[in-house]
Amino acid sequence: MARIKTKEALRDYAKISMGAPTIVIELTDDQLDICIDKTIERYAEYGYDGMRTETLLIQLEDNKNKYILPDNVIAVTGLQANSTYSSFINIPAGYTLAMNPISMNVLDNVSNIDIQSMTSRMAKMSNLRSLFDVQVNFDFNFNSKELVFFERPVSSAVVMELGVDYEPGEIDNIYNNWWIKERVIGEAYIMWAGIMGKYEGASLVNGASINYADMRSKGEEIIEKSNEELEGLFEPLGVYVF
Repeated sequence: MARIKTKEALRDYAKISMGAPTIVIELTDDQLDICIDKTIERYAEYGYDGMRTETLLIQLEDNKNKYILPDNVIAVTGLQANSTYSSFINIPAGYTLAMNPISMNVLDNVSNIDIQSMTSRMAKMSNLRSLFDVQVNFDFNFNSKELVFFERPVSSAVVMELGVDYEPGEIDNIYNNWWIKERVIGEAYIMWAGIMGKYEGASLVNGASINYADMRSKGEEIIEKSNEELEGLFEPLGVYVF
C-alpha cells in the first residue's frame, strides 16, 4: 500500500480495514478524526516521554523583564546570556524553536537529510552557544507561559533550553506509523459500537442485524494489544532536519 501521508488518507485506510466499501462504516469524517487525534495524543505521551528539548534565541527589549513564551512550552530548563554587552547578536536563520526531529519509524527517509548543511548549522550553533556564558536568574510560570527575569542581562539576546510538548505531525510521518494505523482502527471500532449500540437486536431495512458487542470486543482487543506494544517502543531518534 502507498505511504499514508495525510489524515484524510488514514481515514480511508481505517474504513477499508474495517470492511468498506463492502460494509458501510457509519462514522463521519469528524468522528474518525477524533479517533485519529486521540491515538496521536496517546502516542505522544511515549515519544520523547511526551516532551522534546529545543533551543530558542530571543532578542531582549529595553526595560522589559517579562516575556510570554509559546503555548507548547512546558518548562525552561536553562537560560544564559552573554557576558559582553552587545547592541546586536547575529542569530543564524532557522534557530527559533525550529529543530524538527525525525522519528525512528521513518529511518528510510534519513537519506533525504542534507548532512553537509546539517553539520554546518550545528557548528554555527555550537559557536553561538559558546558566547552565552552567564546564567540568568529567572522564573517560568507554566500556566501563564510568562518568563520573568529577576535581573536584566547585559547582552541584547539570551539563549534558552526549552522543554516543549511533543506533538507528532507530518514531519514525523505520523500518519504512516504502524502503531498509529492499528490503534486508529481499534478506536474506530469502539466509537462505532458506542454509536450503534442503541440499535442492538433491531432489524434493519434489508433484514440485517447489528451486534455492537462484537464490534466493541474487537476494538478492545486491538487497544489492549497496542497498549502492550506501546510500552515496548523506543523513543524516536534525535536526528534533526533544518
